[in-house]
Amino acid sequence: MTPLLGREAELRAAFSRLASGQSAAIVGEPDTGKSLLLAQLARAEVRAEWLPHPERLAVFALDGRHLPAYFIATTFWQSVFGKLCVEAPPAIRVEAKQFVAMGDYGAFALERFFRQMGRSGLRVVLLVDHFGHFLSHLLAPPAASAGELLGALRSLSSRSGGLSLIVASHRRVSELNQQTAKLNPRGSPYFNTLQEIRLGAFGTDEARKILGSQVEAPLVDAVLAAVGRHPHLLSLALNLHPIPADAQSIVNALSHRAGEHFDLAFSSLSNLAPVLLSAVGYKTLPRPPALGDIEDLIWRGWLDRNSDGTLRPDSLLLAQWLENKHAELV
Repeated sequence: MTPLLGREAELRAAFSRLASGQSAAIVGEPDTGKSLLLAQLARAEVRAEWLPHPERLAVFALDGRHLPAYFIATTFWQSVFGKLCVEAPPAIRVEAKQFVAMGDYGAFALERFFRQMGRSGLRVVLLVDHFGHFLSHLLAPPAASAGELLGALRSLSSRSGGLSLIVASHRRVSELNQQTAKLNPRGSPYFNTLQEIRLGAFGTDEARKILGSQVEAPLVDAVLAAVGRHPHLLSLALNLHPIPADAQSIVNALSHRAGEHFDLAFSSLSNLAPVLLSAVGYKTLPRPPALGDIEDLIWRGWLDRNSDGTLRPDSLLLAQWLENKHAELV
């Protein structure tokens, strides 16, 4: 089992954006399956199932973690065109080699190239995983050409018809815009052209369906109680051999690995962290939390509701982690 199970709707949404020549941001907390979804988009045989003319696309995956500690717009485009010259379909490869021979990676030259791609019915698709790392490298001082590159990506992906951008990020588009606003305080936000495809926890029925396809029926309730609806925790449980028959034994078996997940995921909650701690009784807020924040935490897989409507941690694993960590979290 992988976190991609149960993500058919999100995969369909991503391919819908690609089919229409648009761009998207796959947004979710750590371990929700963002990288796996990007990997599906990168597979030629999967694109052949979903897209009418996959041979007209040159799809390249970039991992933000593996970029140089500091890079500029020119080196980024040199890397992209280096891949195009070697790995792209023949029609795009020829155009890319001619572009590289000119030696001009300026805004006007890039616009001409990608507009020509669009007019020819061809398109370059950049899949950028760990987009937060990408931005960290790009914005590292002196960040000399950060605005130039982000502006070019926005313009080319929204106007040329020859470039699409799909990024995976734990930050929402509004947060990405805030992070980069200082680069162009009076201009349009850099990421408003990215439609969000959000990955949260599974619904209870979906989690039961996934578990029911993987384990014997008597184990479903025990696993769900122990790990809740989060895809990564479900994956950890289903990789136990054998899976213990009771929920507490599952918790004991997964406590360390789940703790590492919660440590990372909690750091991405930002302003929702106090709301979570308040909802489970570890923190008092000056005013009741907004209902939207509570629903967001339920959607993310941090909280769930009891039959009487009261809130509780989504899993026994999370309840144990909060019990052990709440003093340092508050």
